[in-house]
Amino acid sequence: MILKIYPKIQRFYTIGDCMLLRKKYFQWCYILFLCSQSLGNTNIVFEATFHPSTIHLGEHATWMVTAKNVIVRQVNFPQPVVNSLRLKYESGTFNTQIINGVSQQSTLWRFSAFPQSTGTFRIPEISIDIQGQTYAIPTTTLTVLPPDNRTQQSITGTSTPIFLRLEHKMPDTWYLGQSCPMEIQLLIAENVRGQLTNLPQKNGDTFAATHLTDAPEKTYKSIQGTNYQCISWATLVTPLKSGPQTLSFNLDLMIEQSSVLNQKPDEEDDNDLLSFFNRSFSGVFSQPKAITVDTSPLKVVVQPLPTPQPQPFHQAIGYFQLASPRIEEKEAIQDEPITFQVTLQGSGNFERIQEPTLIFDTSEWRTYLPKSNFEPSDKLGFTGKMYYEYLIVPMKSGEVELPIVHFCYFDTTTQSYIHLKKAYPFKLNVKPPIKSSQVKTLSSEVKPSPEPSMPLFGKIVLQNICWENPQWLWQRRGFYPLQWILFLTSLGLSFIGVRYHRRTYDKEYQLKMQHKHLYKETERALKQAFDARDVTAFYSCAYKIVSLTILLKCKQQHVSVNEIDDLVTQLANLGIQLPNEQLQYLQSLEQKYRQSQFGQFNNEQCPDSLQDLKDLLRAIK
Repeated sequence: MILKIYPKIQRFYTIGDCMLLRKKYFQWCYILFLCSQSLGNTNIVFEATFHPSTIHLGEHATWMVTAKNVIVRQVNFPQPVVNSLRLKYESGTFNTQIINGVSQQSTLWRFSAFPQSTGTFRIPEISIDIQGQTYAIPTTTLTVLPPDNRTQQSITGTSTPIFLRLEHKMPDTWYLGQSCPMEIQLLIAENVRGQLTNLPQKNGDTFAATHLTDAPEKTYKSIQGTNYQCISWATLVTPLKSGPQTLSFNLDLMIEQSSVLNQKPDEEDDNDLLSFFNRSFSGVFSQPKAITVDTSPLKVVVQPLPTPQPQPFHQAIGYFQLASPRIEEKEAIQDEPITFQVTLQGSGNFERIQEPTLIFDTSEWRTYLPKSNFEPSDKLGFTGKMYYEYLIVPMKSGEVELPIVHFCYFDTTTQSYIHLKKAYPFKLNVKPPIKSSQVKTLSSEVKPSPEPSMPLFGKIVLQNICWENPQWLWQRRGFYPLQWILFLTSLGLSFIGVRYHRRTYDKEYQLKMQHKHLYKETERALKQAFDARDVTAFYSCAYKIVSLTILLKCKQQHVSVNEIDDLVTQLANLGIQLPNEQLQYLQSLEQKYRQSQFGQFNNEQCPDSLQDLKDLLRAIK
């Protein structure tokens, strides 16, 4: 079909090239077919279901939303909010099928649903925007029944095989912004085989909790005669809203429970958290079951800090102590900085506190914001030491008193604001500045700023530096000559490629080149016969060269030289009109050629000149 539609391809390409074109043709047809199928499926339909639709409290279901006839790669999916039902996004997948030549596409989103109480939970209709159009996700319903305690007790032999709890030593009254250390403990009976799927998650947004570690502590505990395996996560919890609040955590895990109480724990891998619960038993196990355990709600009253707050108040809540400041230099030079070290230790919200304030006479000192370094004493960072390094610059010489350190925090034990002030016990001897025109003091490079001030050396000025301009590729020597060489080389290779292609695949060009080659050989033989005065060879070559000239003129490649019988008739058919002298010369030339073929020459001689033959060829061309 390709050769019939495009006849020129048959002359310029081989059969292999045509087969390649045929293959690409069918590929493009297949792609256009898929595009037409995808464009035709514009009826986008949304479906939503719970699987399973009925569960017991403590179990979880999967909420699946399917978009048919479309593939959605980026969309702001509106996650619904339902009271006492926590939805957690799991995954999104795409699917494309071709059934009986029809393309079917779909997008599937999966959410895990964790109910916090029994009842019927209804997810209302949700609107979603896709490709500039609004679609509706239908309403779905989940039924949650009371927990199946009878089945659980018959399998495990205890009423509380797994539970999650909070351990802390905080009072029932907290303060807004206070850091409260506590532990999240997961206890699971030894006859339960389970696997953790994630870390404990905080319920609600009224508290902030630090990130939980992936390597918690592992211990054993005995509660009311039952042995438990215990995993503990330490965290710092900070209330964000005042008033009565409730704090709780939840944890998802997979369990397998055994009906045989005689078990032998295998050797544990302390570096693998998930293998902590993996046990082998001499009994038959049930199928793995996904459950969610929650801590008992911790009810606390969060109070705001007493007002009015003193100024300055450094946002510290807890218990802190301030050490006496230290300096490394025994003497100082005017307008040159020294290091002023302050140490703050205690327990509280170190991550939120502000640096202590320096009290000084502005005519004597100039200060800058300090560098801080915290060294925790526990794994939570609730207790420890905070080190501050101030850069202070004396403004005058003589005996000068160092700045006084002031720190204010709120003590939760006494429920009052505490002011701490520490001063360096001795005066500092400041020498006059060094007088030299070649030495630049710090005062000429660093500008003072009011409290709090900018950090020292916050801006560095580079002077007397000669930056070398970048040299681009076209600015380098030899770039343009190299480009000309590459251009001429590519042009020559293109010319050679075209000539090779024409000589190899173009039949018309090949025949034309054969005629030209034959014309040149005949012209060379004609000159040799004229020089040798060979009458028979001369008129034979003269007739052939005239025939080739006419043949190239009419471009009849399929006609050979021997097929041209009458030269005058061929010229008349081509519409070429010659003068009478040249026409008579052509007839005489053809007649002498016929005589030479049959040996009928009667003392015929070669002409004295080739001018008449050249004029005839020029007229035909």
